[in-house]
Amino acid sequence: MPIVEQSGLNWANEIDEKDIEIEVNEEGFKKVIEYKIENEKKYKITNIFKVEKVRLPKSVAQRKEWKKFGDSAGDAPGLNPATTVITDEVLMQFLSKKEEVEKTETPAPAAVSAIKCRLCKGDHWSAKCPHKDILEAKFAAEAIQKETSAAASSSGAYIPPSRRPGANAATTAGKKVDYGKSLNKDDFSVRVSNLPEEATEADLQELFKPFGKVTRVFLAKDKTKQVSRGFAFVTFSNKDEAQRAIWGVNDYGYNHLILKVEWSK
Repeated sequence: MPIVEQSGLNWANEIDEKDIEIEVNEEGFKKVIEYKIENEKKYKITNIFKVEKVRLPKSVAQRKEWKKFGDSAGDAPGLNPATTVITDEVLMQFLSKKEEVEKTETPAPAAVSAIKCRLCKGDHWSAKCPHKDILEAKFAAEAIQKETSAAASSSGAYIPPSRRPGANAATTAGKKVDYGKSLNKDDFSVRVSNLPEEATEADLQELFKPFGKVTRVFLAKDKTKQVSRGFAFVTFSNKDEAQRAIWGVNDYGYNHLILKVEWSK
């Protein structure tokens, strides 16, 4: 901190002191003494600095060897407090164009999740799928059936239509199939019971969507209160998807209730 000493000025006596005096002691402290005259009074200002040696980049060292100019043309190497003021470091941010600034301020769109379950096609890891055990057993049984069918077809043995690949989507267990008529869509419908009153058709659509294409959702509602009566019907595009939904959602916990899913009768 600068130390200021005031002394009376006697113009009759000649002043022999220099304008600036610099002293450096063995401890590495540098003392700079300045003399200033204001309002016919002479002031002595003493500044004490601690000298530290710092390793600088080569480019900075080269700039220190540049020839001084202006009021500091005759100064010795280093800083001259009379012409140089050292302040805190100021950081500057340069902006090029207004369009670039607006572009940086615009929030980036939300990234689409690349995670997709290979079992139920949901947006989570396959290892954390809630229907992992049921669907893996289903896929394993289908793979064994396909291998059996392929082996039988390669050997030339006769395979009944009910055991041919894709027969589950065109036949119903225990029923005779009329291939000359179109299938009834109700054959691919499941009945969901034990639903809460606040359940909606959109909730059911979201619940059964991972198991296949949902073609229709019918939610039974009370005529006066317009709330759920506790059951609904969900129709899929084929029987395999409907069966997968039964295996996946039956006994599933939903809003503190256990859902019951079965084939519609």
